[in-house]
Amino acid sequence: METGAKGSLAGRWGRADDGGRRRERFGGKFTANFTSEFAAKDSADLQESEPAVKWKLSTSALLASLAGTRVLTPLRAAAQQPPAPGAVSAPQDSGNAAGQPVAYDAVAILNGSGPQAQRDEAAQRLLSRHTAEARKSLHDALVGSDQGAQLAVARALSQDPDPDASFVVPLFPLLLENQDLAAAAGRALAGYKADQEVLTRLIEYATARHNVLDFTRLAAINAIGTIPEKRAAEALWDLLNSPDMSSSIHKAAAAALTNLTGLEENGEDPARWGKWWASVRNTPDAQFRTDIEALQSARLDRLDARYGGLVGAAHDLLADAYNRTNSQAEREEMMLKFLGSPAPEIRKMGAGLLSADVLHGNPVSAAEQQRLRYMIADSDPGVRREVAQAIGNINDPDALDELLAQLKVEPDPTVRAAIAKALGPIQNLRAVPTLINLLSDESLPTAEAAANALGNLASPGPLPTDPKLARKTALALRDTILSKSETQGTGDLRAACIEALAPLAQPDIVQDLLNHKLMDPGKEIPLLLLMPRKSVGYCNRIRRAMTRCAKRHGNSFRVCFQGSTSRSWRPGKTGSRIVPSANCLRWKPWRTSNRMRSNWRIWQ
Repeated sequence: METGAKGSLAGRWGRADDGGRRRERFGGKFTANFTSEFAAKDSADLQESEPAVKWKLSTSALLASLAGTRVLTPLRAAAQQPPAPGAVSAPQDSGNAAGQPVAYDAVAILNGSGPQAQRDEAAQRLLSRHTAEARKSLHDALVGSDQGAQLAVARALSQDPDPDASFVVPLFPLLLENQDLAAAAGRALAGYKADQEVLTRLIEYATARHNVLDFTRLAAINAIGTIPEKRAAEALWDLLNSPDMSSSIHKAAAAALTNLTGLEENGEDPARWGKWWASVRNTPDAQFRTDIEALQSARLDRLDARYGGLVGAAHDLLADAYNRTNSQAEREEMMLKFLGSPAPEIRKMGAGLLSADVLHGNPVSAAEQQRLRYMIADSDPGVRREVAQAIGNINDPDALDELLAQLKVEPDPTVRAAIAKALGPIQNLRAVPTLINLLSDESLPTAEAAANALGNLASPGPLPTDPKLARKTALALRDTILSKSETQGTGDLRAACIEALAPLAQPDIVQDLLNHKLMDPGKEIPLLLLMPRKSVGYCNRIRRAMTRCAKRHGNSFRVCFQGSTSRSWRPGKTGSRIVPSANCLRWKPWRTSNRMRSNWRIWQ
């Protein structure tokens, strides 16, 4: 019977082939942010009813199990349990004979014979790259004969909000293979809601009278129940009302109609669904689609609010249990379970807790650092972003290769910014070319993060010791400043570029910027770029320039000094003066105190 199903429908649709700012001192550069802004956060106690608390405890216990724990209380004891079967652990062959780390090969893992959870993660990582090479690897796996790889790709596609149309043809034959493949393929095909041909094929699989097994029909029905089209509702009603279909098909059709419309009160009652269908069958298709989408949107809003509460409750409970654990060995074991959870929310929480550990001075084990390196290419962008931030806080030089490799394929601008920020403290000149390229990133926060990282590499980093690379960097920074000089909203980017340029000792480039009148580029970016001399007269020029800037911009402007400066400046002019101290220079206003309400600090 199963063979016949493949022969009829698979033969008809065919199987696709292989074609388818820190404290700092450097050579003459000082930076200051002349501000008096403070941020405050209000806190409020969360009042909850007993039922809500019970609900959060129960749902958090569910997420705790996803993190690899057997029970929520006591969680310390649970941390000693072995990982859950679905936990995504790092591949065991994480080094070679020389003890060097081996790059994560998603294609090899996808097509290998490892645990299904690892193959699923490999497929999701490939899909998250959004490159032609990655799509080809996924397509080849779909049309191959390895059902484990097919299952991993189908599961990954089911989570893609905008799946590529090239996967449609090889997905349909999977509906005929087995129950797991059919369910995964059905969920993946449900993502093609705008493709009317996909809906037509799904309806045919669901309503075929012969040569279709129930698991194929059920997978098609579940997919149809996600598509807000009048044809989909009609097909589901016909299945529910058909005397030729089994009770399992009737139940699936009723569940799909409930999922489509959100009318949970109708349950599996054909009479209720018949009355509903009679009231909407003459509605124009476009209006039907609009009405269904509005119902689905409202339902998703409710589910999203509940999901947010679930994740928040789980985070609080698991973080509290982790922080109460005193044994370092138990904390490490618990953390590795968090980082290896199949749920991205738990992995993200684990990376955040590890980052907090670093900020609080707690040690991070070698195993935890290795796990973070493995997670730089995680399939979830939120996890990748949190991991990059954790690595930046740890300052792990061994993560350089993984960070640079991920930047080449990273589609999320917030993750690119986090990785660029993490590259600065590592102080390795191999990151400079990549950071220079990021200066032209379409995302301004990413470009700004790259400029800040280059500033970190320039001071107190090693960049000035390589004249050729320093020159190349200075030219790129200049070009970025000039190209963005007329663009609104780029003030912070240009400021970061000027501050990164200052310690590179490139007077001709600085003079070029001065010739373009970018010494003080306007209110959007009040910034002075000065080339000081060891003379009192020049100090008076600095004082006058700063006074003008303060009058124009109040107490918010930046100052960059380039070249060699003397820490013993003490201009004899009255009115205002620059006074050096052990850790800072303070701008002391004597006549303009109403304008400048606070001191500005220049870190050394």
